[in-house]
Amino acid sequence: SIIKTLKGHSEGVIAACFSPDGLRIASGSLDRTLCIWDSAPSAQTKAVKGHSGTVRSIHFSPDGTKVVSGSDDQTVLLWDLSTGKPTKTLKGHRFEVKFVDFTPDGRYIMSYDRFGHKILWDQKTSKKITAPEDVQSVLDQDSESAQSLGRSSSSVQ
Repeated sequence: SIIKTLKGHSEGVIAACFSPDGLRIASGSLDRTLCIWDSAPSAQTKAVKGHSGTVRSIHFSPDGTKVVSGSDDQTVLLWDLSTGKPTKTLKGHRFEVKFVDFTPDGRYIMSYDRFGHKILWDQKTSKKITAPEDVQSVLDQDSESAQSLGRSSSSVQ
């Protein structure tokens, strides 16, 4: 049964996730916004706009202080939840971004577009991890990331 309906987007919700501590919910929508909610009272705390296209994927950082989002505008945005503003715009996809997530240690962001073009980003420097041996090293250290991206370093840019 439905526990609570969260209202705040002007168009349909495409993506939603819980923060690692379970206290907040992030949602992304056709209206190009992200909403951040407190899950206990189910109150909207922030509605933020930064993308120029539908928000297709969102995830909290492992420490719960940031959110990463991917959009039809071909960008990945890193959001600081204390300010509600994007701190980094990651550009490199040629098509709509369908998936984004942090590695469990929070050091890297993974993204892929609608045709499966995958990029691994260094979260601090915003640089793409492009050397196959560096990508493989990250994937070897993190089996969850490897399962998400696939083991072949040639499939990651």
